[in-house]
Amino acid sequence: MEKKVFAFLGDFYHQRAPMEKAVQKAISDLENASLVSQLATAENINLALDADPAMIILGAENRINPQDEVIEFWLTNELDDKLETYVASGGNLVVLHSALASYPADSKYRKMIKGEFISHPPEHVKVRYYTSAEEGILSGDAGYDYEVIDEFYVVDVDTEETNVFLYSECEVYGEGLGGWYHDYGKGKVVCVVPTHNVEGFEHEETLRLYRDAIEWGLN
Repeated sequence: MEKKVFAFLGDFYHQRAPMEKAVQKAISDLENASLVSQLATAENINLALDADPAMIILGAENRINPQDEVIEFWLTNELDDKLETYVASGGNLVVLHSALASYPADSKYRKMIKGEFISHPPEHVKVRYYTSAEEGILSGDAGYDYEVIDEFYVVDVDTEETNVFLYSECEVYGEGLGGWYHDYGKGKVVCVVPTHNVEGFEHEETLRLYRDAIEWGLN
């Protein structure tokens, strides 16, 4: 049976094309999964949720116009309720990079994903992403251990309520968290920090990471 996956990718600071290419590649490596990729808008996500998809992949922050004086947000209260109901009822959510950013602390979305973006330094640096041997991995036979030039994300994660499987480190800024996953109601949530640059999206280990995250959510 085909599993329909809807991906909503790209925002003001993040180009859609390289992220979309990486997600499409990850999906193509899986059997019986097909991808519908769109820009992250309230209308697009509402329509996708009405179609009862096997998975939603979100790769966009909440702000529509972050450099304007009056900032608009796509996550309405109604859509927040609808997305939470979808996951709690058995849907699956994969959160990529900027989809950790600018969502209200009291939103159901923030409650679901168990973490949020805090800051990153202005320059891009060499970041190592690696798996803790003690905590296992999402799927497959091997963990992750690779380096890319990236934004070094500082995130706040409810570590007691989720399973951290990926860590980050760089010489200048120290250590951080790179990925976590958990059940939410009858559904599943996976959050992945990498990545921002084209180099990162094209790296074979990022592609494997995305594939493993999607595969875990669908199975």
